[in-house]
Amino acid sequence: MLSKKRTFSEKYTVFVGPYGNATMPAKENPDGKPEQVTVQSIDLAVSAPKYIWAYLKPLIPSSTEEFVVIATNSPYIEAPDHTEFCEKDICDDIVWLKESRFGHLRRIPTLGYTFCCRVEEVAKIIEHFPVSTKVLETTTAAVPLHSLSP
Repeated sequence: MLSKKRTFSEKYTVFVGPYGNATMPAKENPDGKPEQVTVQSIDLAVSAPKYIWAYLKPLIPSSTEEFVVIATNSPYIEAPDHTEFCEKDICDDIVWLKESRFGHLRRIPTLGYTFCCRVEEVAKIIEHFPVSTKVLETTTAAVPLHSLSP
């Protein structure tokens, strides 16, 4: 009798973006200063991002946790880790991610060291992140009814 392996499928809305500027190590530059990595054409020079992030937001609210995957975009990063963005790397807490090929390869710098963070933490670091961290406050003014009459 053959056994079938069942798969779990979760659907997300995915937002992606860059953060920071990649640099060459200072020791690689003759003047000893880090140099920005750029992609150039005849008319344009664009800085390569230091990080590339993807915010995964479940299509069905509360069905699973939302999170941000962040990858380094430079093999020159000497000691990559998550602390610039979040207190704890949560990739291993997300079962389907941990058990995937990604889960086994994500800590290899030449492949783009990758980590996961909670949305609230990343939103405090990256400007214009597609989620609001501001708490909306409402103010209720109590006005006696007699003061409104003519």
